[in-house]
Amino acid sequence: MSNSITQYYIYPAIGIARVGNSEEEFYIGPEAPEQEIPINFKYKDAKGKVKRQAARFRIYGFNERGDFVEEVTDSSKVKIEWEVHLANRKAINYQFNNAMDLGALSKDCTLRNGDVTDLKEREQKLLIDSGIRKIQGCEERNKTKYQFDSGKFYTGTAFQRDVYLGELQTDEKGRLLVLGGRGESNSFDGRVATTFANNEGWHDDVSDGTVRANVTVDGTTYVAKPAMVAVTPPNFAPGMRGVVTMYDVVKDLFYRENVNGVKDKALDTQFYRDIYPIFNSLVDNQGVNSGFYMMFGDNAPANFTEPELLARLASPQTESEPLRQSLFKQFRLPAELTKKQRIDELEKISKAESGELLDRLNRISSKPLDDAMKYVQFESQADQLPPFYGDAYGDYQNSPLAGLSLTQTQYLHLENWSNGDFSQGQLPESVSGLDSLDIACQPHALTKANLLECLGGPFHPGIELTWFLRRLSMWDISDDLDKMRLNILPEDQAVQDFYGPILTPEVALESMFNTSGPGTLTRFLGVPWQTDEGSCRSGQDYDPAYYLPTPSFWSARVPNQVLSQRSLERISDTRLPELQRIKHFDYRQDWLRFLREGSQGPRIAMITEWDKIGIVSKHSIPPIKLGKTDIKTLWVESEVNEKYLVNDPSYRQMLHMESLVYFEGATEQGIKSVRDDFNKQLKQLDQEDLAAKEGHIPPRKIKTRDELL
Repeated sequence: MSNSITQYYIYPAIGIARVGNSEEEFYIGPEAPEQEIPINFKYKDAKGKVKRQAARFRIYGFNERGDFVEEVTDSSKVKIEWEVHLANRKAINYQFNNAMDLGALSKDCTLRNGDVTDLKEREQKLLIDSGIRKIQGCEERNKTKYQFDSGKFYTGTAFQRDVYLGELQTDEKGRLLVLGGRGESNSFDGRVATTFANNEGWHDDVSDGTVRANVTVDGTTYVAKPAMVAVTPPNFAPGMRGVVTMYDVVKDLFYRENVNGVKDKALDTQFYRDIYPIFNSLVDNQGVNSGFYMMFGDNAPANFTEPELLARLASPQTESEPLRQSLFKQFRLPAELTKKQRIDELEKISKAESGELLDRLNRISSKPLDDAMKYVQFESQADQLPPFYGDAYGDYQNSPLAGLSLTQTQYLHLENWSNGDFSQGQLPESVSGLDSLDIACQPHALTKANLLECLGGPFHPGIELTWFLRRLSMWDISDDLDKMRLNILPEDQAVQDFYGPILTPEVALESMFNTSGPGTLTRFLGVPWQTDEGSCRSGQDYDPAYYLPTPSFWSARVPNQVLSQRSLERISDTRLPELQRIKHFDYRQDWLRFLREGSQGPRIAMITEWDKIGIVSKHSIPPIKLGKTDIKTLWVESEVNEKYLVNDPSYRQMLHMESLVYFEGATEQGIKSVRDDFNKQLKQLDQEDLAAKEGHIPPRKIKTRDELL
């Protein structure tokens, strides 16, 4: 049988790009699952503008047996014509109320911008669609014909706004690069945003759409299997993964639905493949939430990456079993197992010879018995792991779904691990990029890497992608070569936007979530995205009585408390006593603090100031020894706009006081050297303050006592 290529597939099957307002610079998102996190990387350009993240697409060839043959690139014998269609359907869509697959908890949805009732008028005013753009060749870029710049909001009215959704480029081998919008959001008539997800009259410039390609080889043209791209909000903590990723969600869906017969054989659990990512994410989140820092951070008893503890966790030996069992009990049950537990308990009650237990439960709660059981489950699970809000938070406070749980598959792996039914496996080694992998592994690795960078919950509504990707009907499981691909509408078939004035969960699940087309993946996300990210925070924002600022919504994308640039500077000063450096290490600040000027608050200020706040990235430091832990890298809030760094007398005061340590035991010459160095630091601050003044940076608003109260 021939090994010639008969099938062409585009990868990743779902690519993730991110908006940014830098006009010159961008970077390519991770393309390998274990791609190393850049240290000291700049995510903003020299002007302080956020770089866009591009999604790169490639074409791979397979033979008629479905075996991988090679990557196909543009050459003298092969021509690749890419075709991309981006759209933003948020304003024409239905409101997001909650995930519509929560059974009795799901809510009906009315239309966004329901005052526009005529369907043709809705399409004209509310659908932002630039149509199809095509590109061919190597290193093609910076041409108007490659830009998605013809989309409009409120077309044909005095309020019409042009909306740029992105552009196409190719690399040196003719691979496709998709870049998204600039992070611009507006209302058509100047109205103020009032809610986290459904702001009437508003649009943003995130988008999603189809990626297609025609491959011409020696004069014969083949149509490649299409893919989807989603242009999402910025990642404010790049390289940090969620405890549950979208890859976990999809993998769990395929397990529960027995796709490829995966459920017919025993679940094989490896510590470093299946368990370690959960623990490592809890530890990494110390860089974006001070509650995680206290519980899982450096030198905490539950720092799961500390070598001695990690060795015990990775060991299947019986002496580690009490530790494994204790940790396993700290994780809340997944939704499916929570429901099964409730059914089992209700059956026990119904079979009881005496009605004493039933009478007692009825005295405790006037709610129906099933509701009472849900309440008991919520109470028992509220302090369990992972410490994130769930899909039902804010709508059904007493539901077990108010807290995020692991997927069922993750939980079953954790159960196997707790019982010693696992192998250790190998700690995955970081790789520099996709080219470090065996080429036959690259296609799936591309899809996996992109989905690993998307949060898998909570979906209220979400950051990058949302709840309906856990619906089997969304996936093309009939594809024997690769089932982790979405069902995509034919090119000549339009997306359906209207399912009646009210969208019920029943209609939505039956009719709306079966295929993907331009604008469908992001249409239920918050409009604009900034109001959602400025609203969804952590525990103490909602209940100041909490000891720690947990749970969190999306700390790995929208940080809560962070280690600042100033703290990094002081930690890096090895002349300071180690305990003083540790004080700076412990000092975590509110990530949204710069957006609390005036009376607007972060929800509104995020719309225009999102590019000025910091990005939490990994930085190297002079090592610090904390107990058993040697700290050489830190997650640090970096690249904060200079407006928020200048004219800070408190920082100068601290420098003055810390300079006293330089005089201990110093000679006259040493004291002079110290003074010169100290004066150099102050001079640098003076220069920054002066540059800010001459650069006409507006002063920060200082609140009076009356304004504060």
